[in-house]
Amino acid sequence: MLCQAKDADSLGERDGYKIVECEACQLRQVANLPDDAALDRYYANWHMNDKYARQARKKVWRWLGKLIRARLRLGTGRFLDVGCNAGFACEAARHLGFAATGIEVSSDTISAARRIFPNCSFAQQSVQDHAKSGALYDLVLCSEVIEHLNEVHGFLDALGQLVRPGGLLILTTPDGDAYPEAAGFVAWKDANPPQHLVWFRRKHLLEQMGQRGFTLAWQQKTRKPSLRLVFRKSGQTKAANQ
Repeated sequence: MLCQAKDADSLGERDGYKIVECEACQLRQVANLPDDAALDRYYANWHMNDKYARQARKKVWRWLGKLIRARLRLGTGRFLDVGCNAGFACEAARHLGFAATGIEVSSDTISAARRIFPNCSFAQQSVQDHAKSGALYDLVLCSEVIEHLNEVHGFLDALGQLVRPGGLLILTTPDGDAYPEAAGFVAWKDANPPQHLVWFRRKHLLEQMGQRGFTLAWQQKTRKPSLRLVFRKSGQTKAANQ
């Protein structure tokens, strides 16, 4: 995990999972993390997959609005959605002029994405394996993914490797600063292990992405208790051509 929480305060339990807060950095996370096999079983028949596919058109329109500022900053180029679900953001990026690719570890989800949005490119692949290809992208999206992970460091390393120098990374996750009091936090709908396992504060993401060569470009506004941060990778602003 991002923080081993050797000295951690218990915030409470939910559905058999103990939620703790690190005394040093205030990261909130599940102490008794499920292993990879348990997570695979949980997501194999996740009820939200069918619901998301039924809302395809609405979700594409929403992503058009969320990506337009990045499009105005970058122009067009190569787009990657990490944890793409059924491909809504990829289709929005394609309409904005990007060559759009999505990766997802679920075979069923990738099959749905290919069926619904045949003009985008999709692969059943982890971000770590995709980064090994050496591919670079002008705009990378990772929306509502990192809170699901039982290991974060390698994921963030690979994510950073996929953004070309000068490119943008959009990173969204539930806000760990929401509901400061323990009782309110544990009762929060997004404090729901094993679906969510770690809750980042803004300072955590600034620190972690800063260590990987990123600076904050802007923060997207939202009424929800959510972090929506846009990072720019340091280096010359040369478009990706791999």
